[in-house]
Amino acid sequence: MKIKSLLNKVRHFKSLKWGGYMVLINLIKQITLIPIFLSFLDKEVYSLWLIVISIVLLIRTINLGQLNYSSNWININFFNKKEVSLFINNAIGANIILFFLQLLIGVIISLPIVF
Repeated sequence: MKIKSLLNKVRHFKSLKWGGYMVLINLIKQITLIPIFLSFLDKEVYSLWLIVISIVLLIRTINLGQLNYSSNWININFFNKKEVSLFINNAIGANIILFFLQLLIGVIISLPIVF
């Protein structure tokens, strides 16, 4: 029993270590790519590109973990031999609502602002 616990801790540490490496590599990659992008693009195009990427990422964060929550809930109930059709219907309805909400936010953000 203690060996399993120790192995789980070692696996967790390795996973955490590689996750940290990936964050560090991505940070270095992003910092080094900025001068390269600026040498090929002028500042206005690069800033517009950053704004578009930021808007896309903002829209993607609206997910609120609903898909993960629904998937976990369906898996738990399926393996406990409970009826899951109601959960699937609710998850599909929530995904449709979130899709249209994200679409609406995208349309509102992309509208030209007139002063």
